[in-house]
Amino acid sequence: ENLSGSYLIGTSEMVYELQQDFGDQLTLITLLSAAAIFIVVAVTFRNLLIPLLLVLLVQCGVFITVCVIGLQGYSMYYLAFLMVQCILMGATIDYAILFTNYYRSARETLDKKQSLAAAYDSSMHTVLTSGMIMIVATGVIGFFFSDPAIAQICRTISIGALSVVLLVLFVLPCMLGLFDRFIKKKKPL
Repeated sequence: ENLSGSYLIGTSEMVYELQQDFGDQLTLITLLSAAAIFIVVAVTFRNLLIPLLLVLLVQCGVFITVCVIGLQGYSMYYLAFLMVQCILMGATIDYAILFTNYYRSARETLDKKQSLAAAYDSSMHTVLTSGMIMIVATGVIGFFFSDPAIAQICRTISIGALSVVLLVLFVLPCMLGLFDRFIKKKKPL
């Protein structure tokens, strides 16, 4: 910033400039990550509703994470939030994809209730194992790391992974049951 022929540099000026662009950059990163995931999941499932539901579910996990961090009284570093947004969208969507894939496969021969039970049975071990690794590993690192930015990123990823795992276990089955007729595989003609 040029004030009467002089330039400001340093940490405070950098933070100021980052804060000015935060909203625009956050929106851009949210849209890009959601669009990329949407496209990949849409191509994989050959369905437009499934990626919409899964992206919304994981994005909800990101918002819950931000709320939890705020309720704990922590401030969030700009860079930490952007990194957490990308990591959570990319890493935790797999839990929802796995559960949905098992549900759709079971739905070919079973009713909704039986298909949900089969999806739980088939995916629970993997979702919980992978989820707990992400929750515990990043939580422990976040607790013991002395650098506040890295500690916050790790703690935030841990909280985010926990929220997404809970959403996959308790909200996704309801969503799949509710939109079942649009989600189940079409029988070939």
